[in-house]
Amino acid sequence: IDFESSNEPMHLVRLAGSWARERHIVETKLSQGMFSYGSTRGVSSHQQNPFVCITVGAPSEDQGNCIAFSLLYSGNFLCEAELSEMCRLRVNIGINPMGFSWFLSPYESFHSPECLIARSSVGLGGISRTLHRIVLEKIIPDTWCSDHPHIIFNSWEAKYFDVNHDNIVQMAAQASNLGIEMIVLDDGWFGNRNDANTSLGDWQPNRSKF
Repeated sequence: IDFESSNEPMHLVRLAGSWARERHIVETKLSQGMFSYGSTRGVSSHQQNPFVCITVGAPSEDQGNCIAFSLLYSGNFLCEAELSEMCRLRVNIGINPMGFSWFLSPYESFHSPECLIARSSVGLGGISRTLHRIVLEKIIPDTWCSDHPHIIFNSWEAKYFDVNHDNIVQMAAQASNLGIEMIVLDDGWFGNRNDANTSLGDWQPNRSKF
């Protein structure tokens, strides 16, 4: 999409992070030339999220014009924002071309991922509310957006790596009295995983624990 020239500086807002530091807001003031980010990890993930918002002027939660792009795709992606010498901005977002190819036989077709685009004249808050409404009304199946989700208990903060059959059953009995409907058995159930220094990736149940 191309933007009209603006006397105000353009800013790019994206989401980046890492394990336990997901979805940090990163703001970049755009200057002449190309700014790009993306993923070639095979997934988008929380390292780089396939979302970008362009604000006219400094980003603000409750004022200012902005346009957001959310790629409905979880694989490799690339986002590019190019600002010309005349302060015209062009934004592209889609499948990352690095290493990408797709063979089409005669009469076959390829459908690229959809991009959800939203505009707000009342800042980033307006973008958030618009995207939430579209996702709830148009993307998430009615079954999941109208029903109440199960109340879930996760074993990690209670037991960390020290999980076994007996203490999980004990927690389940206590949790049921509180209306909790599901337990997630977190880290510690596989390999010799008794601390963070071993067995990650050894996805075989620890038979001494379970």
